Amino acid sequence: MLRRWSVVAGILLLSSALVCAGPAQEILEDMAESARGERMASGAVSIGLGALVGMGGAILLADQGLGSYALVAGGLIALPGILALVIPSQAEQA
Repeated sequence: MLRRWSVVAGILLLSSALVCAGPAQEILEDMAESARGERMASGAVSIGLGALVGMGGAILLADQGLGSYALVAGGLIALPGILALVIPSQAEQA
């Protein structure tokens, strides 16, 4: 009789753990998707801003021979965006 109750208790414990784990897993998936969206948006904005600064500065400073410096500055602004797009966040890795 004791063995039967221990089996019933074990089944009840496992089923309750599965019921509780479901919503937590969904919350973690939502957090990972949200982090991915934020990472993609910030990376795209940084790359766009770097391209705008680089190309705009190169066009505006071409007469003075400083266009290459503007391209380097634009590349430095875009670099964090490139890294943000390439490297996943900790929430996505979990």
